[in-house]
Amino acid sequence: MFWTTAPIAPITSSPTAARAIQLSRNGPPGLPRRAGPPAPRFGREEPAGFLAGEPEGLRPFGFPRDLAEEAVIPARVGHGPESPGGRTCYSAVNGNAERDRVARRLRWCCTTGGARSASVRSGRFVAGTEPDPRRAPAGRWRSETVATDAVVVGAGPNGLSAACMLARAGVRVTVLEAQGTVGGAARSAALLGTGTVVDLGAACHPFGAVSPAFRALELESHGLEWVRPDIAAAHPLDGESPGLLHPGLEPTAEGLGADGPAWRALHRGPYANHAEIVRDSLGPLLRMPRHPLAMLDLGLRAPWPVTWTTRLFGSEQARGLFAGSAAHAALPMSAPLTSAFAVMFNVLGFVNGWPVARGGTQSIVDALVADLSAHGGRIETGRCVQDVRELGAPQITMLDLTPRQILRLRGLELPRRYRRALRTWSYGTAVHKVDLLLDGPVPWTDPRIGTAGTVHLGGTVAQIDRAEKLAARGRLPERPFVMVTQPSAVDPTRAPEGRHILWAYAHVPHGYRGPDGNPRLAGDRVIEQIERSAPGVRDRILQRIDHSPADLETMDANLVGGHIGGGSLGGLQQILRPAAVLNPYRTGGQGVYLCSSSTPPGGGVHGMGGYHAANTALQDLTRF
Repeated sequence: MFWTTAPIAPITSSPTAARAIQLSRNGPPGLPRRAGPPAPRFGREEPAGFLAGEPEGLRPFGFPRDLAEEAVIPARVGHGPESPGGRTCYSAVNGNAERDRVARRLRWCCTTGGARSASVRSGRFVAGTEPDPRRAPAGRWRSETVATDAVVVGAGPNGLSAACMLARAGVRVTVLEAQGTVGGAARSAALLGTGTVVDLGAACHPFGAVSPAFRALELESHGLEWVRPDIAAAHPLDGESPGLLHPGLEPTAEGLGADGPAWRALHRGPYANHAEIVRDSLGPLLRMPRHPLAMLDLGLRAPWPVTWTTRLFGSEQARGLFAGSAAHAALPMSAPLTSAFAVMFNVLGFVNGWPVARGGTQSIVDALVADLSAHGGRIETGRCVQDVRELGAPQITMLDLTPRQILRLRGLELPRRYRRALRTWSYGTAVHKVDLLLDGPVPWTDPRIGTAGTVHLGGTVAQIDRAEKLAARGRLPERPFVMVTQPSAVDPTRAPEGRHILWAYAHVPHGYRGPDGNPRLAGDRVIEQIERSAPGVRDRILQRIDHSPADLETMDANLVGGHIGGGSLGGLQQILRPAAVLNPYRTGGQGVYLCSSSTPPGGGVHGMGGYHAANTALQDLTRF
């Protein structure tokens, strides 16, 4: 896995939206209504569209209109009990323009008598006299006296995405990051000298480019630009032509010759329904999918191990290409469900070519920070939270942490059953990363590999399966699975003219320290794997920097033991992340939510853990 949409009808055409409009006109059902003539509207004439029509266009939590059905929060206007002439307005905030409109509405609310107070809480705006819950129908009113505060612990892509979603809903958000810079494993730096841009963690982003979270936050408006390679991925083989994953199903199938028909048959359905599948798969799997037929089509291919599915192919090119995509899961090829990873990654290669972010993965982080700042959020770096009681008493506490860090937090009250699940959480195979500065292009045996954004070096299905099994058992393979990205071949801004950057890692045992405490042997194996498909590459290395599993964990505490996915995808952890609960983003602690890659959909720079966790928190706050 990389460190690592279908149009929807407008909400006005849905029953939920119709109900929202009715509520906006009549108030919440069951609440006492004033006798006699209706109260004046805020003491003055309201702008056209405020009550009549505007609820039809509201978008919950600042989402784009085509994502509005993810969580519809209706606009409600009604009389509160014991509130002479007062009205209660609930709405969603979307950017500064809507904030200004909301502020005007709140000023109108305060002209109608009653208490001259107004507050915002989770996209809900309250003005006038606070309703007396003792006199309101049971379960209908909740006290709203202060603005909602949220603290996000951890400023990785998921934590920042959650913070942005909350800030867009009007929540006052503070993000606390232990490191001196934000981004977690999505940072970039000039590690290889002036003029170089090296991704410290994630490099290519097949899921990031199609992420509903990043679409909702409109990161392109903050300067994010995706750059796509000519070939998404290549899989070299000893003495044979490489398997090539082209943008588009047909070019890939044609390149596989006699295996083309089988490749088409395996991928045609998921490719045709890729938008629906992406939306349903980038979230909890223990739920009714919104597109059941599309997910069923994927599900028919998902259960099988790669070692079974690749029997459909007659050539090592097709088998190796399929297995290389599955190896992103860091599981043996004989493990169940590994075919699902291969199909998903291949389909995303057809759709978006596994792009990189221009200027480095840091560009994604910078765009998230810009969006958070534009909506009033704050970030504090160098803040290592060890006791949640030092956070004060925020209504929302969002944790971009893995189970091990959560269990170390003092003062955090969690259900015993949930803690027990966190204690049994398993971290899988680690990676040893190597960054190389070359004095020229990589001398691949096939020039087409030089135009690929990603290169899988693992050999045949049997060789990859053996390497993954050895790493899982705590032994360093002689020929480990190695993933290489060529960022400077795709994005020339990554290196000075005439120089090239190679980013690579090998799957190694969890917490691998090497013989006599020297993990550099794993880096040597990475170079050997590259040399097999690019003879002479050693002679082009100007600089080499190794990052052992321990180094990676020091860089980002969520990379426990050098594992980069927030927890193994083996067994039930692929589905039950991090516990057997219906909503994996709720921890059971009051106002405490989990948004890290230990929640669905897992690792990768896509922000979906934060997107879903923020949605959950906002929905909880807006319940009557």
